[in-house]
Amino acid sequence: MAIKNIYFENFKCFEKVDVELGKFNIIIGPNASGKSSFIQILKFLKDFNDYGLDNAISLQGSVEFFRNINIGAKKNFVFKIIIEGSGALGGVGKDDSILIERKGIEYELEINFPSNTKKYEVMHEQVIQNVVFHKFNKAARKIESSKILGSGKIVCKRDGAKFKRDCDFPEGIGISNDDINPPFFHKLNVRSNESFFSFPFIMYPFPFDLFDDFKIYDFDPRLSKKAIPFTGRNDLLEDGGNLTIILNNLLKNREKKKRLLNLIRDVLPFFNDTKTEKLTDKSFIFTLREGYYKKSNKYLPSSFLSDGTINVIALIISLFFQRNDIIAIIEEPERNLHPSLISKIVSLMKEASKRKQIIITTHNPEILRHCELSDMLFVKRDKNGLASIIKPSEREHIKEFLKNDVGIDELFIQNLIH
Repeated sequence: MAIKNIYFENFKCFEKVDVELGKFNIIIGPNASGKSSFIQILKFLKDFNDYGLDNAISLQGSVEFFRNINIGAKKNFVFKIIIEGSGALGGVGKDDSILIERKGIEYELEINFPSNTKKYEVMHEQVIQNVVFHKFNKAARKIESSKILGSGKIVCKRDGAKFKRDCDFPEGIGISNDDINPPFFHKLNVRSNESFFSFPFIMYPFPFDLFDDFKIYDFDPRLSKKAIPFTGRNDLLEDGGNLTIILNNLLKNREKKKRLLNLIRDVLPFFNDTKTEKLTDKSFIFTLREGYYKKSNKYLPSSFLSDGTINVIALIISLFFQRNDIIAIIEEPERNLHPSLISKIVSLMKEASKRKQIIITTHNPEILRHCELSDMLFVKRDKNGLASIIKPSEREHIKEFLKNDVGIDELFIQNLIH
């Protein structure tokens, strides 16, 4: 799964954004240009999925700070996203003899803000699931690859207070709307401040996992240095606070441990080994042995490690050992790192982007030296404070500078990207 396109209007400092994303995306721009606000639209989407629309808006600072302060209620909030390659499967038809494969999702949302109030109402909402139909051999429990029956769409949208769901299926496939729609579907009413995400069966016959598979990482090394209880989540928290638990699980697997150590040593050559240690108060920490002390078997506790070392470990785990992350959004991955290590960090992110979509924010020109111009998105604000996003690769004056051996990193430092 990957985000192909994001479009939104009247959000935070942005008036309008329409941007295509690739597998590896670098968000750059001056301070207070809107980089964090771009990440916040993705956070809104994830909160929307996890906690519902009302909570998602509240977590953005309520309606007052969710919408653009200068624009206010003059324009609606509009959001559209295209996601490709989700790959979820669902069985339909007699004895589940037909398998539907989801190939992509298009989602739209429009919210109106009544004047002089902090209220909102959903004006439009629609989700389109692009699907492919396969013949399924139930006895052999496999898809008959030669039996691709065609492609279609499952479209769900609001019709006033009611849901309306239509299915565009190939002719002769033997499936109707009644085979897809639950019988109680059209009897349900949806309130003006309510969303599809309050009704998980909207995605039927697929699992309700529309925006489950991405995380927004902003590591705090101080949390990773502390002793933590044995119990906790098995996936890396977005602040890295449960890094010890993740390490403890990885180190139990010989192959994963070997791969982890090799990846860390590629960036930090002094790194020798790591392990977790139990403390008397039923908590534990992770420790590290450095190659500088060849005659000693001493391990340094995590509280003694540098912030940069912990950032590297957390970053590598987020890139290569979190299978549930299809999209990884990482804020300032180069934080606390020496410039000489940046090229290796960029190489790791490029390698990881072959398997998952990577979106990072950065102020560091050293990162730009090691990246393709086509991977960069530049966020800027005009004299009225309205932010927009451009692609430097589409700017002719930037191409001319590069032809004359002026690096993109130097253009960024001199504030010549616009």
